[in-house]
Amino acid sequence: MSFLMRVRFCICIVGAFLFSVPSLLPQEAHLKSMTVVVEKVGGHVIYKVDSQKVDDLLRALNQVADRSGANQQVNVVVDSRLPSAEIWNVDGVAGKAQLTNLRFFVFFHETEMMSEIKRMPAVPFSMSLPAN
Repeated sequence: MSFLMRVRFCICIVGAFLFSVPSLLPQEAHLKSMTVVVEKVGGHVIYKVDSQKVDDLLRALNQVADRSGANQQVNVVVDSRLPSAEIWNVDGVAGKAQLTNLRFFVFFHETEMMSEIKRMPAVPFSMSLPAN
């Protein structure tokens, strides 16, 4: 067998091994969702990714995307005491990190409840809203 044939054979064997071991392949269906909490603490915005405070949200979300892929589910929970624009800020940062599977929630400290925010297509601003 020539050297090139041996290299090809080794590559095939290694490839077959890697594809036969399920834990080595990304298992997107079994990935645990990540949670980003955006909270107002002492007049400042604090970001936590899976309960760990982060100073650089973009870097933290880039690490999530690198580790788990762009389709990793990320639940974003935003403190209701923050401006609503903070939701779109986190959405933009997640977009820069190439994360595409996000769900947004607003939580209310007073009632200890939260509500999901569903994104809809943008419509032109008008005082007469479309009927359902």
